[in-house]
Amino acid sequence: SSEALIKPYEFVNNMDELMEVSDVMVTKSGGMSSSEAMVKDLPMIITSAIPGQEARNCRYLVKTGAAIHAGGAKKAKRTIVGILDSEERMRELKENVRKAKKPNSSFDIARFALTL
Repeated sequence: SSEALIKPYEFVNNMDELMEVSDVMVTKSGGMSSSEAMVKDLPMIITSAIPGQEARNCRYLVKTGAAIHAGGAKKAKRTIVGILDSEERMRELKENVRKAKKPNSSFDIARFALTL
């Protein structure tokens, strides 16, 4: 069963290693977590978003298909199991992450600033 593959964590010091071996990350849509997940081509299941920046991150990630917004733990669990049971859906989510991320954004901003 896919449920056996779900492992929750609290605070860890090796997040990069866990992301490297994960299929999907359940998280809130904070800027650092979202950015790190996108670097790893890791789809996200977003359980909550603080109003403001996190809410905007959530809307962007869901709109691009890089994340699914699940409004709570039970829905998140069902969503994860559904994704893990569908190789096609997992490929689609990972491709959406690759399309949504902007790996050169810092350089693009710097180049733009230099033109001002």
